[in-house]
Amino acid sequence: MIALSSPDQDHLAGLTGVLGRYRANTVLERAPGTTAAYASWQKALAGNAAHRVAAVSGQTVRFGDGVVLQVLHPPERLFTGTGSDDNNNSVVLKLTYGSVSLQLAGDLERLAEQFLVESGSNLRSTVLVAPHYGSRTSSSPEFLQAVSPSLAAISVGKNNRFGHPHPETLVALDAAVGNERVYITAAGGDVVFSTDWRRLWVQQDHQAR
Repeated sequence: MIALSSPDQDHLAGLTGVLGRYRANTVLERAPGTTAAYASWQKALAGNAAHRVAAVSGQTVRFGDGVVLQVLHPPERLFTGTGSDDNNNSVVLKLTYGSVSLQLAGDLERLAEQFLVESGSNLRSTVLVAPHYGSRTSSSPEFLQAVSPSLAAISVGKNNRFGHPHPETLVALDAAVGNERVYITAAGGDVVFSTDWRRLWVQQDHQAR
């Protein structure tokens, strides 16, 4: 399965090449995009036999061996007129294996975070991949409290032009998970989470914890 969290260039560009290297049985995505990158994605999908599924909250995929993927967001009726519809309609996934879970929060901003908190969905996750590269517009206190993560990761490019992650967001994440439990790719490289369904290991820059 390939999951496309947003039709924006920064989420999509790399996946077009992935389709040429790997065989995907299913592509999970939200509403169609209008960008040139999305047009290239459509062209790549045309030559692929993958089954396309529109991501809607409430969907569950069982991969076997107890591994479960839940779609937490977006709702069936997408957000409009928010000033950042692509971000607020981002696909949010929760991957669970035994007592360990990981939430991929896409580009959610505070409006959609609040919607999720009020939706009644079980947001609690062992690991949170923080939304929107650690932007100031995301990771609200209410959302972090609902997720209650033990660890957090921020996937973000080094020296990016937006200045992500924002210092205020780092303070909020540190308060939520504790010092030295926030892993930032720009600072330490790729982050690998491994689990046997009971325990969790983290490896970054060849140092395991």
